[in-house]
Amino acid sequence: MPTNLVSDIDRHVSTKQGHSLNFKAEEPRPVPDIAVQACLTAGCREAGQAKPETPKTDTKADTKADTKADAKKGGKGPTVGEIAAAMRKIIDEDNADKLTSDGAVRVDAIEAELGQDIPAHLRDAAAKQIEKGEV
Repeated sequence: MPTNLVSDIDRHVSTKQGHSLNFKAEEPRPVPDIAVQACLTAGCREAGQAKPETPKTDTKADTKADTKADAKKGGKGPTVGEIAAAMRKIIDEDNADKLTSDGAVRVDAIEAELGQDIPAHLRDAAAKQIEKGEV
């Protein structure tokens, strides 16, 4: 029986078993049992559970720039070029944990490299740039 999960943000979760799940922020959706752990690990929670509290931060504690925030360019997501560059870096590392069995770059590896979720259409455009040798 599927488990209903929800995400705080729009999120895409891919599993090693081949499941591809899209979540819209705060909209519960059924998830097959085999994909539940991957979704929970990606930051989803069971529908009906309270949102986790955001930890309070000391504004004086850290004064160095947040590179992940810088990458967002004022709240905007990464560009196709930035995604392609991250994919090229991962390909060049040749780390099997970051690649699928057919050699494609895993979505979670790209998102970890960029520090944010990426839309599928931009990932696909970046992959085409790499295939054409533009990156």
